Amino acid sequence: HLALGSVLDTPTPPSPHASGALCLQCAAPLAGAYCHGCGQAASVGERLTFRSLWTDFRVRRLNLDQGLLRTLVDVVIRPGTVARAFVEGRRQTYTHPITLLFIVYAAYAILYGVFEDDFRRMMEVQLASQLPQTENATEEMAMAQGFLRDSMRIMFTYGSYFSLLIILPFAAMLRWLLADRGRTMAECAVFGAYTEAAVVLPSALIFFPLGVVLDVPGLTSMGMVLYLLYAAWGARQFFDRRLGTMALSVLSIIVALTVYLIVFGLIALVGGIYVGMTSAG
Repeated sequence: HLALGSVLDTPTPPSPHASGALCLQCAAPLAGAYCHGCGQAASVGERLTFRSLWTDFRVRRLNLDQGLLRTLVDVVIRPGTVARAFVEGRRQTYTHPITLLFIVYAAYAILYGVFEDDFRRMMEVQLASQLPQTENATEEMAMAQGFLRDSMRIMFTYGSYFSLLIILPFAAMLRWLLADRGRTMAECAVFGAYTEAAVVLPSALIFFPLGVVLDVPGLTSMGMVLYLLYAAWGARQFFDRRLGTMALSVLSIIVALTVYLIVFGLIALVGGIYVGMTSAG
């Protein structure tokens, strides 16, 4: 009895590797499939995997009761802390990362709809400056320029939505380079998802509208800089405070961004050729 009392008096939640006798969210004793204190599932005590991450999402779906406003604020200020709390079992504190990505991309889509005409005008001006038309171009050169123009138009318009392609390469690099920090691939993917949300939120709510209103295309691409900053800042909170950890996290996001640009660039090129051939037909 004394031993049990000393455990219950401990103010901090137990390790995710504990027996699961106490809730990882509120440290209340577990007596069933769900905690009677906060409602969190007892199975959260297991180590996070992609299967358990998806199962948790299917159970919660788009349930926004789990601190959406707090998640939106904290993920911009300290994404690594949010990811750490989630993977260590405090799932009721923050919104599920998959749900959060649905929300931030919905917000981006709404803002894009509001500024679509101005954005397309700015995009066409930028395309014209990057791909000037030559009077003596052959038919083949004109066709190739048209394909490239359509490809760049696809990248400008849909690139932000496909930035989800960054998460898995980022997680894979983190797991490989920082394997000694004890995080699984799924846990690194959770960190990548919250980092993605941390980049999209200010990009969609601040830099994208300002770039369109002020007609400054560079502001709309500030997300690339934010990825580097958040990779370093978030890794400090999610892994540890070592400078080497932050540097390897930045290296991981650079590799992930490169993979994204290559993969989506090829998708956009194929799409541009298809659009150009369809229009010509």
